[in-house]
Amino acid sequence: MKFTLLFLILVGWSCWLHGQKKPVEIRKNNKGLWVYVKGKPVLFYNTAVAMPPADSPAYYRRSGFIHPLLTPAGDTLTDDFPVGHAHQHGIFMTWVNTTFRNQKVDFWNQHAKTGTVEHVDVLETKEGPSSARIKTKLLHISLVHGPVLEEVWTLIIYPRDTAFMFSLESEQVNITTDTLFLNKYHYGGLAFRGSRQWNKHDSAHFNNEWKILTSEGKTNADANHTHARWVDASGQLNKGTGGVTVIGHPGNFRYPQAIRVHPDMPYWAFAPVVDDAFTLPPGKVFRSRFLYIVHNGHASTDFIEKAARNWRQ
Repeated sequence: MKFTLLFLILVGWSCWLHGQKKPVEIRKNNKGLWVYVKGKPVLFYNTAVAMPPADSPAYYRRSGFIHPLLTPAGDTLTDDFPVGHAHQHGIFMTWVNTTFRNQKVDFWNQHAKTGTVEHVDVLETKEGPSSARIKTKLLHISLVHGPVLEEVWTLIIYPRDTAFMFSLESEQVNITTDTLFLNKYHYGGLAFRGSRQWNKHDSAHFNNEWKILTSEGKTNADANHTHARWVDASGQLNKGTGGVTVIGHPGNFRYPQAIRVHPDMPYWAFAPVVDDAFTLPPGKVFRSRFLYIVHNGHASTDFIEKAARNWRQ
C-alpha cells in the first residue's frame, strides 16, 4: 500500500514537471512565428506576405519583419502599414539610397518601384530552458536585377521577469557578382516603427506623442543624426506607459552608430549611412547585433546600462 502510494505520488510529480510550460515558447501558424515568455505574447515574426489596406497599392505588400511587439502589460508597441508611411513595419531592416549596376535601388521605399525585401525561409526554431532561438532568411531584391543581398536574422529570446528581452543579429551578404554601393544618406538601416497611438497623422488612433531618450541624453528635439549606444522609445498606450530600448553592440560598424529620428512620425533607425557611404562587394558580409528591452512604464537608465554591460561581455 505504501509503495503504491509513493509510486503514484512520484508519477504525479513527474507529470506535473513535464506539464509545465517552457519559459520561452515559439508557436507557428500559417502567417508566422509567435514568441511567448512565461505565457505572455512578446512578438510575432511575419513569414507570410502581409497585404496593405484596401486603400493602398499592392506593391506595399511585405514579409520578413516583426509586428506586433508587445509590452509585458500586453500593449502593442509597433505599427505596420501606418498612415503616412505604408512601407514601414514594426522592426525591419533595409537600405534606401543604393547603387547597383549603375542604377539606383531603394529597398526601403516600395513606392519607388526599384526594390523590396522578402522573407524566404525559417532556418531554425529552438526552445530551451534559458532561451529560445529563431533563424530566418530574407532577400533584398532589385526589381530589375533580382536578389542582391541575402540576410539571416537570428533572434534569441530570454525569459526575464521584469521586462521582455531579446537580441537580433543580422548578417547580410552580397550574393551577386557586382558591388552594392550604399550611398551617404539621412536614413536607412535597422528601424523601429512605433505605435499608431503615437502617430499624429493617424487621426483615428492618435492620443499622444512618443518620447525618445538616448544614451547621450538626447530627446525628440535633438536626437536626430546624433550617435547613440542605445535609444529608448516610449509613450502612453492603452494600459499605461510602455516602451522599448534598443542597444547597439560595440562590434557594429561605425559604433556608436548615427541615428535617424523622424521629426513628426514615430519611427527611428540606427543608420550608419548618415556618416558616410560604404560598399558591399560580392561575398562581403555586413553583420549587426542589437539587444531589445521591452518594458512597462519609463525606461530605467541604470537597468539599461547594466543590461548593456552584461550583454557585451
